[in-house]
Amino acid sequence: MAIMTNPVTLNNGSDHIYTYRGQKLNTTSLATVWVELADVAHESIFERASDRTAKTGLIRELSRFKILAPVNGDVTNQKPITVNLTVNFDKGHDSTTVFNVVGMMKAYLNISGLPLKIVQGEV
Repeated sequence: MAIMTNPVTLNNGSDHIYTYRGQKLNTTSLATVWVELADVAHESIFERASDRTAKTGLIRELSRFKILAPVNGDVTNQKPITVNLTVNFDKGHDSTTVFNVVGMMKAYLNISGLPLKIVQGEV
């Protein structure tokens, strides 16, 4: 069963529609990549990777958004902005416990004004 649909719509005040691009194999993980076709100029990418390293017994789930954005309003000078969410846990942890810890981070980021204060370096 797929974790996400294709296309997937994410909303941060306006809809962003990401379309499945494909998968790429890293040394210990498989990454699935979606691109926002309506925003090709900004290379808006959503990537999800799963690393289930047998040696350490740890599982790492990574979700990443990357977009090119103008620096100081200069559209000819675009630099990447990347936001990662990484969840590391032992194979012995049950999924409910891991899910609840992820929920705590979600609740933390939903505190009014907090994401802006993080970006402004106030937290």
